[in-house]
Amino acid sequence: MNKDISKTFTPFFVADRQASLQIIRGLEIPDGKKIGIMTHANTTNNFKNVMAQFPCSEKDYCEVIKKECPYKKDIKKCEEGKKFTEKVIKISDSGVFTKEGCMFEDYSKLFEEYEKMNVNYGIIIDYLKDKEKTVESAKSALKTYKSKDWTFKLIGVAQGNTVDEYVECYQTLKNLGFQYLAIGGLLEKKENTVRYVKIRDETLLHDVLKKIRDKDPESWLFALGSYAPSRHNLFLDIGIQGSDYKGWIFQYKKQNPDAKKGDLEARSSRYRQVRFFIENKIVTKNQDFGKWPKLLVIPCSKKKLASEGMLPAIERYQGQYFKILKKYVTDFSNNNGFDIAILSAKYGLLEPMDNIEYYNLKMDAIQAQSLKGSILKKLAKMNELKQYREVVINLGSHYIEAIEGYEKIFDNAVEFKFFEGRIGERQKQMKDWLEENKPLKSN
Repeated sequence: MNKDISKTFTPFFVADRQASLQIIRGLEIPDGKKIGIMTHANTTNNFKNVMAQFPCSEKDYCEVIKKECPYKKDIKKCEEGKKFTEKVIKISDSGVFTKEGCMFEDYSKLFEEYEKMNVNYGIIIDYLKDKEKTVESAKSALKTYKSKDWTFKLIGVAQGNTVDEYVECYQTLKNLGFQYLAIGGLLEKKENTVRYVKIRDETLLHDVLKKIRDKDPESWLFALGSYAPSRHNLFLDIGIQGSDYKGWIFQYKKQNPDAKKGDLEARSSRYRQVRFFIENKIVTKNQDFGKWPKLLVIPCSKKKLASEGMLPAIERYQGQYFKILKKYVTDFSNNNGFDIAILSAKYGLLEPMDNIEYYNLKMDAIQAQSLKGSILKKLAKMNELKQYREVVINLGSHYIEAIEGYEKIFDNAVEFKFFEGRIGERQKQMKDWLEENKPLKSN
């Protein structure tokens, strides 16, 4: 496999306005994660200039470093900016499915627009459901691409009406020499609008991507316009390198109707809400093929650090299970595909970094029943974010009572494992499981 073709999935966020880039600049992207920006060639020259300099801001204040730029917008001098740049991939398409249609049908001119934006990848002009016309366009694009040393990588697009047509188009493009390929035409227009915002057939989407991936398991493959958090694990399952998402920009509560148009605080609130959505609903999800989100559920411990004030649960609890965990795990942020849920007799369900006070309370049947509702609600929220594929339960009798009904939270694809027996036996089973899952821990 070519060294440029990764075994990871990247979610892309459609952006054609400077405000969208402003939101993206303010994201906290964890190490080991990536995001993408998808734009188009019909944007304004001002936007293209900002896109080219991204993540540098067109304003004095920079959302990446959270202050005014002290480097005169010289990214080479900004360590935080360079680190952020390494986590972002930029793609542009021709704008053929925008209201205006493609404004640069001459490929030399279109590719110059891609160069202006300094994108990593540029997409050919494709034609909805038209395999033959798309292939002819691809041939023209390839001829122009080979005539000059362009800085971006060229992406071909497969189109079709049926699964077989898509596969035929894809194979034709591969035979022409395309290394990077996308699948287009998976969207349909929303009624009374020019926007392509709805997946026209979920079964078609799955069958097209799956059949192409089965025939060509080592290629770089992109699903155009198809991303949603609910499809994240589908793309991991199939092995898709990326897909773009239009709906991210609307993930905020409606502003106060009394707020004035352009009100700075209202806009800032929207930006914060959208960033929170991306960081907590998308970026936290696993991006590595073959590494599925797993959840380990354990009880709190009687032995606790008896200090005043608040401490993260992972520090407060001092029992044997927690000593074992600390030998295998260095990052307890629940952000690396291996999550931990702790059942507390006082607090209900905790994540390791949740701050708690010292307490002395034992889990019994009455306490388990009183906490069950809140525990299941929190467990459902965690699963909504991560969509776990394996849930490992290491609990005694009363703790099990506190999560009765848990199986209804997870879908049929989840594999459940249970550690059973006496305390020592369950400690051994947990050690063995952690040993098998060492690659999931943070370095």
